[in-house]
Parts: sequence; structure tokens; C-alpha cells
Amino acid sequence: MLKIKQIASKCKRTGTLLLCDHEESGQVIQWVSDGYSYYPLNNIPYLKMDNLITLLEITEKQLEKIETEHISVKDISGISFDDFEEGERVVTPESIKVQFNGVSYGIFRTTEGVVYIDSSAVLPLSNMINMIEFYERKDRKSGKSYIVCKTGMLIQAVILAENIISPKLVDELYKIAEITKAEVNR
Repeated sequence: MLKIKQIASKCKRTGTLLLCDHEESGQVIQWVSDGYSYYPLNNIPYLKMDNLITLLEITEKQLEKIETEHISVKDISGISFDDFEEGERVVTPESIKVQFNGVSYGIFRTTEGVVYIDSSAVLPLSNMINMIEFYERKDRKSGKSYIVCKTGMLIQAVILAENIISPKLVDELYKIAEITKAEVNR
């Protein structure tokens, strides 16, 4: 089961709350998102946006700072919400994380190099984290990698990579690597 309060916290931080409908085999599976991470609302009756806001315990004052939208996943270009996608492959998070501009990022090696995801994106899955497998998928439009979290064959989250790679990040990582290398060589 998802930790709903963690999702609410992410939506408050990003200022975005999306309720997404995914029609599959004649049924509608709903997803909730902060615009970067998407989580299926399994075993919950069909919701309207006001029901979701109540479920997430978002107050009227907090809602003033959040953009809300109820959409179809078809409106989310290039991302697959299906439990299986041809070409997906298992990836393992690197054993280190990067703290950059106040955010902790998990690192994944993918077919295109390295992708960074906000580490808080897996917090709503924390009660099932030992069962999660991570998969790389490719955006059908841009070709960029994104991460899918599954338990068994079922998706528990779709997490978009964040574009934090910059000369500043590379310089910081290089400095840390050099200092660490010097420590090892002492």
C-alpha cells in the first residue's frame, strides 16, 4: 500500500497535483502525480479531484499554492503506464546518492548513461521497498530514460529522471572524487 501522506508532501513541494486516468481492458486505473512521479491508486474507488484532495488531506490554504488537473494518461506524451513495456530492462540504483541544491538524488546507470531521480520519489513505496525492482524504460517521444518501480509484474511507480547534470554538478563530483582518491592513497 502506498504511503499517501508522502505523495501529498511531494505535491505540496512541487505545487502540482495530477489525477490521471488510465483506461486498461475496459477498466480505469487512476494515478496520482506531483508532475515527476506517478503512483497507481489501487483498490480505491474511482475518484474525482475533490475526493483526492480530501484523501491527501490537503487544506484549502495549501490548495491555493497547488495547481490541480484531472487528465488522461494519454495526455502524458511518451510515457507508458502499462505493467509491461517491450525493451524495459532491470537497473540497480547506485550505492551512493548525490545531494545537490538541497535535494537528494538516487543514481541509475542506464543505456543512455546516468539518470538522477529525486530520492523522495520512492518514499511513498517505503513499506514495500524490499520487494521493489527498478526498470529503465525509454520515453517513446524523446527517447530519454525514466524509471519504473515494480513489485513482481505490477507497476508501483513511474519516476521521471530529473535534468540536474550541469558543469557545476560535474565540478562538485570531480572535486569530491579527487579528495576521496587522495584519502585512499595516503
